[in-house]
Amino acid sequence: MDFSVLKPDFVESIAHLGVVYEGLGEYAKAIAAYEKAAETTDISEKRRGYVVQAMRAAFCVKDMKEVLRLAAKAKGMKLLLDFHYSDDW
Repeated sequence: MDFSVLKPDFVESIAHLGVVYEGLGEYAKAIAAYEKAAETTDISEKRRGYVVQAMRAAFCVKDMKEVLRLAAKAKGMKLLLDFHYSDDW
């Protein structure tokens, strides 16, 4: 995904793009946008929030591999994940 059209120092625009993609059901693009936002910000609380948003998008499509990949990327961040068993998984 090409994020070059967005102002690079305006991290919120990248994150909001993820929200738009998620609303359109384009979860892979949403995850990419959230990850880019997480990589771009230097504020740890925002970085953690963007990673959680990416994980939520992966949950929406029941992509457990992607969830786990993102969880590994969040290593060192303080995250509380609450997994519930579901017959859909």
